[in-house]
Amino acid sequence: MHLVISPHLDDGVLSCGPLISMWRRRGESVDVATIFSGLGDQLLSPAALEDRARYQGDPIEIRLTEDATAAQILDFGPIRLGLPELLYRRRSDGRPRVQSLADIFGTLEPCDSADVNTVAQSLVGVIEDRKPRSIYVPLGLGRHVDHLLVRQASEIAWRECGLPTPLKYYADVPYAFADSPLDALATSVEGVESEDVDRWIAATAAYATQTSIMFGGSPWQSRFRKWADDGNCARLFGCPS
Repeated sequence: MHLVISPHLDDGVLSCGPLISMWRRRGESVDVATIFSGLGDQLLSPAALEDRARYQGDPIEIRLTEDATAAQILDFGPIRLGLPELLYRRRSDGRPRVQSLADIFGTLEPCDSADVNTVAQSLVGVIEDRKPRSIYVPLGLGRHVDHLLVRQASEIAWRECGLPTPLKYYADVPYAFADSPLDALATSVEGVESEDVDRWIAATAAYATQTSIMFGGSPWQSRFRKWADDGNCARLFGCPS
């Protein structure tokens, strides 16, 4: 089986949707493990309040419902680890990890090490339970702190498990549209068909709140088809230095 590790409730589908569709079409099982799918404490930071204002209701409940729909469309097994995303995390002294939505992009800080270890240990349990034939993790394009954290934690968990399972990296969509990875690190996956691209777009559309935030009113579907036509949705990557 294939294990896709997704920072949030959309990243695995946005970045690996065509591959997930292809694997399922071939009868291969796929699980998508979403790391950050919980609220954390209820004392909301300014960044969390700013984010919540973009939704008509509880953002986690809405996103869980969207993810369930996408899972049905692509027919993958959803695993939700329920950990709080960056907007809900706090430093050891109680201050919010980020103050505004702009702060979600940047670099890991020393205060993130405890969260890296928490995610890594959660993933060790998933990997040892599922024993996947391949594991897919985000490259961290776009420098979203949660993506960088998940990548580092995934590498730690993979090494700790010591399985002969390869670790492969996927380009983080939509950040990859503007921040392309090095072609020298890419390998093409054979077998993605137009029906897989169609299913990917349908599953992405299930994340209506996220497509609205990411693309506004623009016709994002055409950007996804162009990405696919250029062969990008069938690429995986080695670990860059």
